[in-house]
Amino acid sequence: MMLDEPPPAAVTSPSRILLIVDQSMLTAISDNLSQYSDDIFAEGGSVEIRPFPSEGSAETLKDLIISNRSTIDGVFLVGDLPTAMYEQTAFGKHEEFPIDLFLMDLDANWIDENKNGIYDGHSPLNLTIFASRINGTTEEINKYFTKLHNYRAGSYEYLGGAFIFKDDDWFDTYSGSSFGLERLYDSIRINDNVENTAKDNYIYSLSNEGADYVYQWIHATPNALYFNSYDNYDSFRYSDISSNNIRSRFLNMFNCKGARYTQNNIAMTYLTDTETGIAITGSTKVGGNYYALEFHRTLTLGSNWGNAFKSWYNYYGKNNDEWFLGMVILGDPSIQIKDAQIDRSLDRSSFQSIIPPSQETIRAMGENLVGFEGLETTF
Repeated sequence: MMLDEPPPAAVTSPSRILLIVDQSMLTAISDNLSQYSDDIFAEGGSVEIRPFPSEGSAETLKDLIISNRSTIDGVFLVGDLPTAMYEQTAFGKHEEFPIDLFLMDLDANWIDENKNGIYDGHSPLNLTIFASRINGTTEEINKYFTKLHNYRAGSYEYLGGAFIFKDDDWFDTYSGSSFGLERLYDSIRINDNVENTAKDNYIYSLSNEGADYVYQWIHATPNALYFNSYDNYDSFRYSDISSNNIRSRFLNMFNCKGARYTQNNIAMTYLTDTETGIAITGSTKVGGNYYALEFHRTLTLGSNWGNAFKSWYNYYGKNNDEWFLGMVILGDPSIQIKDAQIDRSLDRSSFQSIIPPSQETIRAMGENLVGFEGLETTF
């Protein structure tokens, strides 16, 4: 696939954040929101806090963002805030899913052809801002913001480097590759050998050693991971994350539907039910980021989580709705990875040891997803 060359990735950090909070929980989390604002201000950024009523729609939420577009780089949605829904045919099936890209391209046209309240078309996308969210109980959200403050203040456990885990269906896709993470971390653990990608190995690695950054390729539903085990699947449910003391800070989840934040899901659980989880990228639908080079490159330049997502999507993700239209970021979008190797001189040519996969490879990866989807109802 030929890729257009976009403008250089924005690496300015910290950012000007519009924090939109569920009005019903504003009082209960106000102390932590004030601390968050102070922390961003101390980094040179800014935070504007706006309450949002529970009866609001995704469209009115977007209107609020648009009215502030000239003074923000991104949006952080806190609490049970509305989402746009999208429907399409992908991987041979009809699908409906929450779509946060709706909030990130402030100039796109969105279409609901059959007038059922679910979008089914759009003009070409190019993200204007980044948008991320976190939801949960007030206790969970307060705990998350305390964790954020401690991380920024330097009061956190060092979890080592990066951990790449690719289950059986993808063991030979870029086998042995570190996906450019060697430019972020001195230490990279790669587990893509079919003999070693069992659920117990995953749990042991992340509950004992832990990892600052995890890039995981595992079949999933919204509320569970499914590890291939001799043609059967061992499940690891969202409720197992805290009980097994999973210790990971940043996650890139190639886990279909695993970030579907409108229901119980594994992504939000990594953020709200662990002592370490800070930020996640994943998908609300079938799909995931199989080509993370631009995402990792922008992080290596010293940029924050939101800008890394925006740069990756505008460079690569926008080219394939079937795979990437459900991609989201969760957690604080303004956060930067600490303890990383920052080299602001890097350009894209430094990351071209991994070329974009061929259409044949993309098709084969899709067939793996479809094969699992056919089994999903049996779990």
